[in-house]
Amino acid sequence: MSVQELPEYASLSAQSQNLYGRAESFVGAAERAVSCVTSVNELTGLNVSYRSWANQAKKDALPTLILWLWVQCLEIFSRKVMAFDEDSPFSEFEHILIQDGSSQAVYDALKEAFPGRFSTVSPAAVELHTTMDLLTNNLVRVQLTEDTRSERDCLPPLPTSMAYILMLMDAGYFELELFAAIDDREGSLSARHLRVSTRRYSARYGRMARISIATKDKN
Repeated sequence: MSVQELPEYASLSAQSQNLYGRAESFVGAAERAVSCVTSVNELTGLNVSYRSWANQAKKDALPTLILWLWVQCLEIFSRKVMAFDEDSPFSEFEHILIQDGSSQAVYDALKEAFPGRFSTVSPAAVELHTTMDLLTNNLVRVQLTEDTRSERDCLPPLPTSMAYILMLMDAGYFELELFAAIDDREGSLSARHLRVSTRRYSARYGRMARISIATKDKN
């Protein structure tokens, strides 16, 4: 091989290595897929073919199914870390959810993407909104947003039924329409606000059986 042919040879060699790497990656992915189907058949006693599995795996709904299965696994394997006496009013609840957010300053250079509420002190900041089940000590939902986004916009969607569920919320999540929606789903809640009185809420919706609002005078 002449010196003039070296660059061309090097280019072909690099292309070959690239193709080899892609082929190796493809073979590895195929082996993992076959192993997954084999494991499913062994665990369930079914005889699912690889073609059938691949056709289902291509569907857009697969990520949603995997997420749903993961949530079911978390619920099955979670354990209660907090319990109440039978005569306690909290003993009737199967879930006690607490919703709150925590802010954290980040580099000022990120202020366009993550503006902070206190622009003078922290021009850039994020807020971590978290829903946690106190009875199982598990995170239900976590969302990271810019610090200026309303906390109420980050509330998790309400389930169809909230019977035997107590939701605890700080003042930033206070919203009367939300309270009515929780009450309609037979849920219970405890919220905090600086100015709104219990009487005012009761007069508007006419029901306070499962609702507690802690008020505090700013003065």
